[in-house]
Amino acid sequence: MLPSNHLDLATTYINIGSIHYTLGYFTKAFSYYKQALNIRQNMLPSIHSDQATAFKCIGDVYEIMREHSDALLYYQKSLDIIKKNLPSSHPTFATICNHMAIVYQSIGEYSTALSYCSKALEIQEKTFSSFHFELATTYNNFGALQQLLGNYSNALTYHEKALEIQKKSYLPHHSDIATSYNNIGYIHCVLGDHALALSYFNKATKIQAEVLCSTHPNIVRTLNNLGMLYESMENYSTSLSFYEKALEIQLKNYSPIHLDLAVTYTGIGSVHNSMKNPSDALSFYRKALEIQERRCSLTHPDLATTYNYIGDTHRSLQEYVTALSYYQKSLYILEKSLPSTHPDLIETYNKAGSVYNSMEEYSISLTYYEKALERQEKILPANHLDLSKTYNNIASIYHSMKENRIAQSYYEKAVTIAENAVPPNYSLLVTIYSNIGELQRTDGNYFAAISFFQKIYAILQHENDSTFHIQKVQIFHSIASVYECMGDDYNALSYHEEIVKILERKCPTNYSELATSFNNIARLHQSKGDHSTALKYYQNSLETQEKFVSSGDFSLATVYNNIGSMHHSLGNYSSALSNYEKVLEIESNTISSTNPEIATTYNNIGSVYDSIGDYSTSLSYYQKALEIEEKVLSPTDLNLAITYNNIGSVNISMGDYMTAMAYFKKTLKIRQESLSPTHIDMAGIFNNMGSVHRVMEDYMIALSYYEKAIGIQQKALPLNHPDLATTFNNIGAVYNAIENYPSALSNFERALEIELKTLPVMHPDLATTYNNIGAVYDAMEDQHRALLYYKKALAIQEQILPSDHPDFSATYNNIAIAYDSLGEYPNALSYYRKTLRIAEKALFPGHVSLTVTYNNIGLVHHKMGDNMSALSYYKKTLEVEERTLSSIDPDLMATYDIIANIYIFMGEYFSALHYYEKKLEIQEKILSTADVQLAMSFNMIGLLHQWLGDHRRALSFFERALGIQEKTLSGSHTSQAVSHFNIASALENVLQLSESVEHTIRAINILRYCLGSDHPHVKLCEKYLNHRNKKIQC
Repeated sequence: MLPSNHLDLATTYINIGSIHYTLGYFTKAFSYYKQALNIRQNMLPSIHSDQATAFKCIGDVYEIMREHSDALLYYQKSLDIIKKNLPSSHPTFATICNHMAIVYQSIGEYSTALSYCSKALEIQEKTFSSFHFELATTYNNFGALQQLLGNYSNALTYHEKALEIQKKSYLPHHSDIATSYNNIGYIHCVLGDHALALSYFNKATKIQAEVLCSTHPNIVRTLNNLGMLYESMENYSTSLSFYEKALEIQLKNYSPIHLDLAVTYTGIGSVHNSMKNPSDALSFYRKALEIQERRCSLTHPDLATTYNYIGDTHRSLQEYVTALSYYQKSLYILEKSLPSTHPDLIETYNKAGSVYNSMEEYSISLTYYEKALERQEKILPANHLDLSKTYNNIASIYHSMKENRIAQSYYEKAVTIAENAVPPNYSLLVTIYSNIGELQRTDGNYFAAISFFQKIYAILQHENDSTFHIQKVQIFHSIASVYECMGDDYNALSYHEEIVKILERKCPTNYSELATSFNNIARLHQSKGDHSTALKYYQNSLETQEKFVSSGDFSLATVYNNIGSMHHSLGNYSSALSNYEKVLEIESNTISSTNPEIATTYNNIGSVYDSIGDYSTSLSYYQKALEIEEKVLSPTDLNLAITYNNIGSVNISMGDYMTAMAYFKKTLKIRQESLSPTHIDMAGIFNNMGSVHRVMEDYMIALSYYEKAIGIQQKALPLNHPDLATTFNNIGAVYNAIENYPSALSNFERALEIELKTLPVMHPDLATTYNNIGAVYDAMEDQHRALLYYKKALAIQEQILPSDHPDFSATYNNIAIAYDSLGEYPNALSYYRKTLRIAEKALFPGHVSLTVTYNNIGLVHHKMGDNMSALSYYKKTLEVEERTLSSIDPDLMATYDIIANIYIFMGEYFSALHYYEKKLEIQEKILSTADVQLAMSFNMIGLLHQWLGDHRRALSFFERALGIQEKTLSGSHTSQAVSHFNIASALENVLQLSESVEHTIRAINILRYCLGSDHPHVKLCEKYLNHRNKKIQC
């Protein structure tokens, strides 16, 4: 038995450690290497070559465990000893240099890694034959570096050299051969040759299963490579299974902060991102990032890769500012650590350009795409397809910037490369043709647009594969959209209907596409305002989908939503609610309770309740939506802005204008942070904010917001876009409110001009504008012309709306008002009753909005002398107001006054007195004790008591009236004359004749001063004075 410090024992420890290292048992290998090193350090000189061997072995363990600083420390110790014992051309130098190159490569110092690789290769090429196995290791290292530097063809050449040597030097199942298979497979995967990549990965897997333990890092690497490959092939479930196998091995055998764990976390995150699971993707990316930020230098390229992945996920979530912050972090690293023409750097420039494009920051986007192009033009041949893609990107930016001529020039460059590519890249050609077709469409060159879409059709016919019919359908969709732009609804519908025929004939079981086609036809009818026909096609879509999905399938939620929307538009509110509730039921059973889709449904339900005037229920649903969105969405998410906007709108309806404005400001803040100042959605919020100020009668501020909206729309939209008409209508409404009727009429007529050019003749928006124009003529007292426009509006509504649609209510009301103004009371009454019939059906019973119509009908009956009928309607108003309004609301006070006056007309003074006293009760609570309105009520109540024969009580009210007037009015106000006269009458009735004469004289003096001695009121008072003087004399 040997002593514990015997040198032979150290050699045995090294040998045992090497076996454990080869099998992947690194902790055991490390233990044996350490024991060997302890013996040799105690028994041998410090520069003995056996110590160098032990240092190198320990460095190998640190290297594979990704403990880079410790690995470099031990390799350097080994190298220092070797330099003292061996010539600089000795192969051992090459071995250490190769290992140090791998470490420097791992920490992202590629230039240093390259210098060590070059030293190793220089020594080996002088020392070994051209097929020595040590050369294979160096070639593989060179290949890995070339791959990281983006030189894939060079990388492949080095890896293939390594494999050729290994096949001649090793047995067929040597683990190093598996490593080369992995390296070659990875390059083919990156180059898009998935089948070839898979064949190499499978060869590597077969060897590793025979010679390595199941937890060996090389097996983990192969599993990760297979995960990457299947993700590239869009087979996400298989991809995820490989990554999860790798992760299971790593979590059992690696430190929680091992860098290889970060690689696997990143791979899993990427799959989740591809599967549209962004929250899961971000969770894994952040796990990877946490490891890398602890273990890597601040400029390590792996950090840049993870930053890019995180940026990609935020970009898919439309969180563009966050995405940009990660791309900028990535660029900072890549620009420092990689050559300026590296593909990863070019790709990141393109990603940043894409985000700025999505944010509509087109000039900044362009700078990034141009950086990418500048580098591509240096390293790629002039006909390379990547150049075509970048030209296409730049063209799309110029297209968005409306610099269509420049866009066209870049599209031409892109298409020239793509059309001459060998073999043809039909996919890219289709993309470019599609973009050019879209450019031609936006330029109004509709026939040119159709010609490019037809080129796509020709390509598809050329390929003539099994998917031809579906692709033909897609092209017909594009052509239909061009015809829609041309306003050629007939041809647009004919293409959509042709799509249905193709699907029914060639793909009868392709229910999904057929349902989509029904949806498109419905959408076209919906855009024409033909909601009844649209509803029919949406129902066809539902019936089709029900053939291939279960009743609770999530895809049905969309069509129920569309059907609900049509019912809402048609005023079928109960049907709308029923369909939206089906959507909610499906979503509640299929997605998380905090999914933003559920928030959208709550918004839709809230909108229906808003339409029927149930504002509190509407608000509760909007707040449910908001509760979800504030939990799961970014504070700058545009969907959050929509909900804030809805809450603002319902608060307008509830009369809470300050709250409405607060929510509109929240909407504005989000859109200002997420959109460009000229984005079309900015016009929408400016319109809403203008509407708040309009109902608050802040007309100049309202006008300023509407003008901001129209300024954006005129830059962003075609001259005859219907949204412009909406804003002209809003501006017209302001001018109408401030009685600037010529300007009001001018804006309404501009709206009408646009709508007549762009909308079907029976579109509901036309009816709205006719109503607006009629209102101006009504205000200008040209009721005959007003009626002409109101009846145009009515004619449209009668054609396209069900007979009980709420939109009829406003038109009937307008017509009734015009007839009322003309004194044609029977006609007015007829239309007011139609208004009431619609309103009572649309609104829940007792809704406060019904009171307007009750009052209008009551007033017409009063004008016709039918006070009993008038009274019945005013009491309906009162019933609603007493239930819905505060007990001191001024509207309630006004209704008491109206009812009291009706009773006076009917001679029912006792009933009149009851309602005047109710009115007075409110006045005494809300008015100051010296308010002249109180004096008027005291006088009126006094008169009622006088007519009822209670003259002393009458006298007390007249005196209270006079007391207020003497405090607040000048001594010669006619109101005081009235009170003096009333007091005189009461005093006469209680036989206080001298005082009666005194008050009569005061009344006459005031009236003479105010009206002149010859005024009839003066003469009447003088007559009463003579009468009262005679009574005294008698």
